[in-house]
Amino acid sequence: MSLHFNKEAIDQIQAYKPLDLSDLGIDAPINKWAPAVKKRLPSIRAKLTHEEGRHQAPSLKILDALEKTLFFKGYLEFFNSLVNRTGKVVLCHNDPQENNILMHTTDNTRLVLIDLEFAGFNPMAYDIGTILNETVCCN
Repeated sequence: MSLHFNKEAIDQIQAYKPLDLSDLGIDAPINKWAPAVKKRLPSIRAKLTHEEGRHQAPSLKILDALEKTLFFKGYLEFFNSLVNRTGKVVLCHNDPQENNILMHTTDNTRLVLIDLEFAGFNPMAYDIGTILNETVCCN
C-alpha cells in the first residue's frame, strides 16, 4: 500500500503520535482489550447460564472455545512474542474493512482509503491481517 510509505501521512501521524516500537497499534488489542474481555467472561457465562432455553448452548460453546484458544495461561506473553518489532514497521490504516476502501471514480485500478482516524504504526502485515479478519468475520 502506498499509505505505508506516504511521507506526508507519516509526518502527520508522527506529529500526533510518534513511532514507539514498545507501543504499536497492535499492542492495544493484546494488552488492553484482551484482558478486558477476559475479565468480562465470567459475567457473560453467568448471564448465559442463568437464561433459560437451549438456544444458549451454542453461545456457551463459543465462550468455552474463546477461553481455551485465546486466554490460556501466558496468553499475553505469547501474543506479544508474535509481534515483530525488529522487522518493517510502517504506517498502517488499522481499519481497512470494505467500507473504508473505495475504488477511484475515474481509474478503476486505483483505490482510495478513507476513515484514517485509527491510522498508526504496526508491522507491515497488520493491514493484510486485518483485511483477512474482516473477511472471515463478515462472511
